[in-house]
Amino acid sequence: MRWWKRFWYAQIVLDGVTAALVWILILVFDVGPTSVGRSIAHSWILVAVATIATLILLWRRMMYTALLSPTRSEEGLAVLTATGLATSIVAVTGNLLDWPVGAWELVLGGALFYLARLFVRGTLRLLSGSERVMQQDLDVIIVGAGEDAGELYELMVDHPESGLRPLGIIGDPAAGKQHGLGPLMLGTTDRVVEILDRHNADAVLITPTSFRGPAFRLLSRLVQQSGRPVLFSNGISRLADGGFSIRNLSHEPITVLQ
Repeated sequence: MRWWKRFWYAQIVLDGVTAALVWILILVFDVGPTSVGRSIAHSWILVAVATIATLILLWRRMMYTALLSPTRSEEGLAVLTATGLATSIVAVTGNLLDWPVGAWELVLGGALFYLARLFVRGTLRLLSGSERVMQQDLDVIIVGAGEDAGELYELMVDHPESGLRPLGIIGDPAAGKQHGLGPLMLGTTDRVVEILDRHNADAVLITPTSFRGPAFRLLSRLVQQSGRPVLFSNGISRLADGGFSIRNLSHEPITVLQ
């Protein structure tokens, strides 16, 4: 199993455990007046509802479909939204089944999960995030069919000590053939995830002249949603508002989007 898939699974398990512990603390061990009329069994059911709803909503907010994306600000907003919706689901469930849930329980439970999740996610980033991308060997597919793509391919072949192993190039077949890259072409960018899966690639490396604007953002998002990091050669400017790190390939610095 690739390390980034282990990262996904670890994040899901930690989120589930965090949500369950928070809601157990709030709902099961509650001795306040709002617990009157709600049995322990009912409280455990509400804990299960809160935990499952939280995981589903986080998944819907794309928290489990990317390694280094979304950015921290986007992630904070997504987690806050998911937490608020999960709390609302608990409240509605309690009201429908006539199991009273106090407003303070809902507010405290949501706030505790949000803070605990930020702490757990930060720790997981520190242990398994971009630092792993910067250190480990990667099987890479280059995006681009121009002269830059060919030069980057040759550079990686000439410098195996960089830990970047080129598998091939994807892009416009006609442009690739024009630049003598025909044998290296693996397909077009609209099939990027399929090609990555077929060749068991770890990442893509985008050349400076590959894309501009919406096409560039779409490709980056598709790759990151597949759980793989996106690397750029040094011609890329105005990176996304998430952070970035630099990994060396001989004289060519490689930027890793976080």
